Amino acid sequence: MGSVWRLQTRTDSSSGEKISKYCLDNDVAALGWSIKDDHIKHYNPEAIIEIQEKRNQIENIDQYYDVIRTYGLYGMNQKKRLVAVDMLSEVEKGDYIWMRDNGIYYLGRVNEDSNFTYNCDKDALDFDAANQITGIKWERIGDESQVPGAVATAFIRGRTIQRINKDYMFEYAEYAFWGKPLVLEKSNEEFLQQLFYDCLSPNDCEDLVCLYLYDRKGYVTIPSTNKIATELYECVLVNPENGMLAYPQVKKRECSLRF
Repeated sequence: MGSVWRLQTRTDSSSGEKISKYCLDNDVAALGWSIKDDHIKHYNPEAIIEIQEKRNQIENIDQYYDVIRTYGLYGMNQKKRLVAVDMLSEVEKGDYIWMRDNGIYYLGRVNEDSNFTYNCDKDALDFDAANQITGIKWERIGDESQVPGAVATAFIRGRTIQRINKDYMFEYAEYAFWGKPLVLEKSNEEFLQQLFYDCLSPNDCEDLVCLYLYDRKGYVTIPSTNKIATELYECVLVNPENGMLAYPQVKKRECSLRF
């Protein structure tokens, strides 16, 4: 069984845009540290020409490291490595990659002809997207409501590219990409409960809390109070029978609650 990855697409692109559209248009999964001209502009003219010439000759990750270490790019020396670039090179054929573009989630499959490469053409450098996995087939999945919570929360923080280490995320990727049946090998209550929690997004958790308070206590959500600016609570609920207000603050974690 392969791995499932999450790719963030914020790089030092010349336009300031994310590179997700570039990835979709070019059937690649890409990230930065691209040895752009902007990254070497502080070197003397002779060194800039040397770096550009060597950049054009890079054919593998070892040659890439040789250039950035020789010239101390990105604070590199002979011992340091770029974690994101190394992790991208670890992506294997048959793996899946999740990516977002303008709030829409895409799932990419790494095909048999896919390879890690350094691409220094103008577009790749402009987008700061020279480190690439080629031959990615992307499928549009949908907005956050269409993906498991484990996928949505993987985009909140972390490295540029990282594995999603949750049960059944590979099987779910196979289901979402190919339509294969999602077969669960485990069925005990504890496992199914954890799988249910893994499938909840932060928004799902908030909705469940509000629905629970309505079902058990009769509280009704006031939609206009659900604002990002209210950091101490998610929204305001009112009990129509007595006018009492409730201000739920919802966090997703493993802990027991008493009501």
